[in-house]
Amino acid sequence: MDDIVMALATTLERLGIRIRRDLDVDAGEGVPPDDPVWAETIAGVAGYARECMRIIDDPRVAAILTARAK
Repeated sequence: MDDIVMALATTLERLGIRIRRDLDVDAGEGVPPDDPVWAETIAGVAGYARECMRIIDDPRVAAILTARAK
């Protein structure tokens, strides 16, 4: 079970990093697309990824994941 929890946390963290790197205009040098609907969709995905990363970065969550990794 611990392996599954760690795999899930790692996967979510990698996804968040990838979204931040490739899609989050606020976090990088990217330029939003000209299509306002698509730009809003990307902004929504990037915002949700930021929320998820805040949860993973929470010290309480980090402590649990670190304890499981030992």
